[in-house]
Amino acid sequence: MTAWLRCVWMTAGGFVNEQGKMVIELQFAYVDDFSEGIAKIGEKTGEHTIKYAYINKKGLWISLDRYDDAEKFKNGLAGVVKINNGIRQRAYIDQTGKPIGGRWYHMMGHFYDGVTTVTLNGKMNLIDRQGNILSDVWFDDILPFGGELRVVKLDGKYGYINTKGEMVIPLQFDNAHPFFDNQKAKVRLNDKWYYINHQGVIIDTAE
Repeated sequence: MTAWLRCVWMTAGGFVNEQGKMVIELQFAYVDDFSEGIAKIGEKTGEHTIKYAYINKKGLWISLDRYDDAEKFKNGLAGVVKINNGIRQRAYIDQTGKPIGGRWYHMMGHFYDGVTTVTLNGKMNLIDRQGNILSDVWFDDILPFGGELRVVKLDGKYGYINTKGEMVIPLQFDNAHPFFDNQKAKVRLNDKWYYINHQGVIIDTAE
């Protein structure tokens, strides 16, 4: 496999191979190292502005889209941002440049256990790496971590969903924390704190 190196000269960037031969000419305002066969590059669109895009190792665009911010590819996906009329829209794109699920969101988290949180119009849900929306319910909040179960909040009540988006412990608590060491979780009910198991059964009191 050919090793690719980043090469930057003055305000123009390109790519050389490990023998030092110029393979992709100096032409970009920003270049980043290749990741999974794709490199993030930047094109100057104004005196102080740059739009980002992606090229393959032949120097070809993976798509014609340009972004206001962009991440490296990791496990086949890259997080990107577009700003339209002052509103930031986010998506994960695949290696063809298509947003997974064909959707853009106002906020997105990082993937953990194959899912991530997304926010649209102030409500939250989970999506998988194919962009599928996993829950039928859009919540007021979803805590990002918690092992097999995630804390969700809706209309002032807390419960737990699994990584398939299924409601496992109903919305019934006044507050709730993620599962500690994936064994028990601390919840508040009627002004008292308790520990529950994965079935939502109270197993102990908590101070």
